[in-house]
Amino acid sequence: MSDKPPKVDGISVSFLSAGDSDWLKKITIPLADDIESIAPRHLGEIPPPLRRRMARSQVVNAGVGPVVAGFTLFVAATIATKTLGDFYDILLKPRIRKFFKGLDKKLSGGNCKSQKVFNSSIWYQEYGVLVSVSVLGKTMAEIESQLDLVDEIHSNARNWIAEHGAAAPVLYYKIEAGKVNAKPELADRLEEIL
Repeated sequence: MSDKPPKVDGISVSFLSAGDSDWLKKITIPLADDIESIAPRHLGEIPPPLRRRMARSQVVNAGVGPVVAGFTLFVAATIATKTLGDFYDILLKPRIRKFFKGLDKKLSGGNCKSQKVFNSSIWYQEYGVLVSVSVLGKTMAEIESQLDLVDEIHSNARNWIAEHGAAAPVLYYKIEAGKVNAKPELADRLEEIL
């Protein structure tokens, strides 16, 4: 019998990161490896709201601003709301929480001083909308302490979509110091906000 948790059909994942190589090695890659043990990497087309538009001369991760780690779940129309909530609460959140505990001690250089952002996004294929939730904090411990709000916000966003429809390709929520915007910020692309 395997100790590996089962993967959930209809959910795949991609990752995002902004920071230096130390951030990538200590945060993004290990987090991605762990999450990929429960959800396969998304190999399909990336929807336009998630695609980055870059000029040839644009420099990414110039060492200024917040450091970001996050993921996007791609959810098939056949996934029930309860299944998605259980996936987050039972499989995903404990992994993220365990991963973030004690992480502040491992950070070095500008990563220690920069604001930290953890982003959890879900692409709802059936609605053609991305619901994106960012948790901001000065430390990873501060972010970890606010993780319980993420699934609740995603749930409220699904209710908002049912009531208002997909008002824009991106619905964005920000959690900072335990406070969150009641209505989503609307955008055409995630890069406009994050």
